[in-house]
Amino acid sequence: MGQHFLFVNLRKRQFLNPVRFAGEGAKAGALLHGSHALAIAVLTTDFDHVKHDFGPVAGAWSGDRIVIAGDQAEPNADGIETATAADPMRNLYGLAYLEFEDVTHRALATLCTAREGFAAEIAARADRDSGALIDAGMTVDDVGCEALEKALAERIGPNWRQRYWTARRALGQ
Repeated sequence: MGQHFLFVNLRKRQFLNPVRFAGEGAKAGALLHGSHALAIAVLTTDFDHVKHDFGPVAGAWSGDRIVIAGDQAEPNADGIETATAADPMRNLYGLAYLEFEDVTHRALATLCTAREGFAAEIAARADRDSGALIDAGMTVDDVGCEALEKALAERIGPNWRQRYWTARRALGQ
């Protein structure tokens, strides 16, 4: 099956999940290939003296320690305390999911707003894949992204939300 990875900001206790970028890979061979790589660049680059359209997400992780955490990693790897008495096998991947903030949809919305045509790309993936549709819909609902909402309506139709909720119910969400 292979190991899956998250990008984890230890200082801010946040993470980014590449799979939520409309089904991009989260295994070693797919890391930093695709749109999530741009999101990582936007998060980690110091934009203090550069004009940009990425909004407040830009540079939010600049200067922070970012770790690529694998779901099969050992507990307490790299001196990062992750295991507890109740869960001695918990690693950073598990800790991040339980206790850290997922900023993936916020980063996805930022790219949809700032990059010409990106929202249409995500909508096209969402039209083909129910998982991508769920993440696109959650981005619109949870973060608010007018560009993505418009792209979904144009690609899937004005009733795209009905398809979105059907997909979520099918997965028990």
